Amino acid sequence: MPLAVNTPGGQVQLMDLPFEVLEKLEAETDRRWSQLVLSPAMSARSAMAVYRECCAIKGCEPLTLTPRMIASDEVFVEVPDDLPTTYTDGIPDPKADGA
Repeated sequence: MPLAVNTPGGQVQLMDLPFEVLEKLEAETDRRWSQLVLSPAMSARSAMAVYRECCAIKGCEPLTLTPRMIASDEVFVEVPDDLPTTYTDGIPDPKADGA
C-alpha cells in the first residue's frame, strides 16, 4: 500500500510528491526517490527530511519527530491506492470499479 505523511496541515501522499522535491530529498539523504517513497522512515535523516518537505507543501511548521511517533503510525501511514482493481484484456475496466 502507498504511504502518506500526516502533517499538522493535513495529509500528503508520498506518491504525489513532485520529482523536484524527491530530487532534493535524494541529495539530502543519499537515498533513491523510490526508497524514500516506499520506506521514508528507514533512517532518522530521511524521516525528518521527508516529513519537513511534506510540511512545507502543506504550509505548516513541522513537529519534532520522535521514534514513538514513527512506531505508532502517527506520521507515516498506509493509505489505499486508487488504482483499478479489475482489468479486461490488460486494460482497466472502469465499469467493474463503479466508475
